[in-house]
Amino acid sequence: MLRHFADRIERFAKLAGVDIQKAEDRFSIVLQLRGDRTQTIWIEPGEDLPGGSHIIEFSSICQKMASGLLSGLPKSQAIGLLRLNSRLAIGHYCLIKTGAEEVLAVRSTQIAETMDFEEFKLHCVTVAQLADTWEEKLGRDEF
Repeated sequence: MLRHFADRIERFAKLAGVDIQKAEDRFSIVLQLRGDRTQTIWIEPGEDLPGGSHIIEFSSICQKMASGLLSGLPKSQAIGLLRLNSRLAIGHYCLIKTGAEEVLAVRSTQIAETMDFEEFKLHCVTVAQLADTWEEKLGRDEF
């Protein structure tokens, strides 16, 4: 599915003035944020909608998770993330499996067929800033 939208995604990245890398069925962009902080955004196909539309997922990792209940998150932190999710206009914090690891990430989705440049840019910047804010709270700039 990503093949059908690869040209558009690459064109949007060029318009945004960011380098984009392609690896199998996904893209990555490293955004330069305030100061010398950076954040990697992954762009990949999501699940297709019942009506035939395709979903593009934008995600950015912000923390490696430990094993155990709630992936090692203390209950208060997990509840805090749920409350934070309820206030976010775009994007949400979620747990993602990456190989054998589980990570906390920010994810946002967009219908591929209707995505324009402004939406592309908004999703990239939003997931990057939210993930970096979390990382900064942890005193890190890892992803």
